[in-house]
Amino acid sequence: MADRRILLLGFDPSDGDTRNAGWELAQKLQGARMEGRRVVAERLPQTVDAGRALLHNLLQRHKPELALVVGEQRDAERLAVVRTA
Repeated sequence: MADRRILLLGFDPSDGDTRNAGWELAQKLQGARMEGRRVVAERLPQTVDAGRALLHNLLQRHKPELALVVGEQRDAERLAVVRTA
């Protein structure tokens, strides 16, 4: 059986930051197994055009069953699930 994957994507730091919590979470889960699927962590740039192109390439390369992008918002007071940024 093929290796079943979850693609977990975080972002580069932005606005002069040195870290991004979404990317740090993705890194921590790299290689974990969830419901028989292996987590593969990748990092996206903050720029929309470059991020879109890389995302397309990563989806083709990893062929995940699920892709989840994890980001952060400085002024957020709670967890939010959004379909688009």
